[in-house]
Amino acid sequence: MKPFNRHLIIIPALVAAAHNTGLSAPVSATSGELTVEASDREFNKIASRLRDLHQQIQAVPRTSLDPGLGPQLLTAQRAFDMGSEAFRSKQWLSVINELQVFFTLSQKPEPRTWLKAQFMLGRAYEEQGQTQRAARAYTRYLATFTTKPTQDYAELTEVFERLVRLATKGNEAKQGELAQFLSAIATLEFPSAVSEELRYLTAVAGNNTGRKGMSLNWLSEVESRAGEPETKARSKYFRSLIAIAGSDWQSAADQLESLLQVESISDRTKDNARLSLARVYLKQRKPESALTSYNQIPEKSDV
Repeated sequence: MKPFNRHLIIIPALVAAAHNTGLSAPVSATSGELTVEASDREFNKIASRLRDLHQQIQAVPRTSLDPGLGPQLLTAQRAFDMGSEAFRSKQWLSVINELQVFFTLSQKPEPRTWLKAQFMLGRAYEEQGQTQRAARAYTRYLATFTTKPTQDYAELTEVFERLVRLATKGNEAKQGELAQFLSAIATLEFPSAVSEELRYLTAVAGNNTGRKGMSLNWLSEVESRAGEPETKARSKYFRSLIAIAGSDWQSAADQLESLLQVESISDRTKDNARLSLARVYLKQRKPESALTSYNQIPEKSDV
């Protein structure tokens, strides 16, 4: 037998790899073993192919190689996929059933997947009229987001907004607990536009749960920090609605007049403010001021 060198490879796996790369090196049988005589170029291609195969094996998550856990993870992923499909087709009971399987079988799900599952579960419960379960799913979403945040701030804001709407549907103790929870979330660090929106929604939640003082404090926070004129104007408008609900006509007028001084706000916001201000002036027995405010609304306005 010829002495071994790098031009003589006697490993059947390398021969198989060589065939997979499309090489046509001569093959012969020697002492029951396959041998291939390869050139330097062919040898390098085979070695490169083996390195690629090794990297592919290393890239497979260890949990999927565990014979005891792999099937469970596959079933959990399947349940998540089926739940997502049911969500897209608005089959709400199927969403609930599939995601319950997902949560039961998941060991340490990827945070983004976990958050998405909680969002879809909350929506499904909400559509089925199970508001308390929906609120709990949204609360779990927010609690998880605070420790393992993602960049999906649009979804975060939607969850927050939905939870604010559900805040009035529990008993007083639950309302208070939820309002305080939303306040805690709103103090966290988010991009400025997101923070402004969350603070505003927290103010709405406070008002909806009978916590006027809390609501006004958050509105003041919004107005002092808001970088967007529209956000500041919306806060002032909501503050005027609180005043109107309490028949505090002068405070309402002050807020609406201040709002109309804010620059770079939408025509719709201005027109809503003018209409509300006209009604407030009538309550104050100022018909001329009411007419002036009303006449400032363009004929083609959609308010």
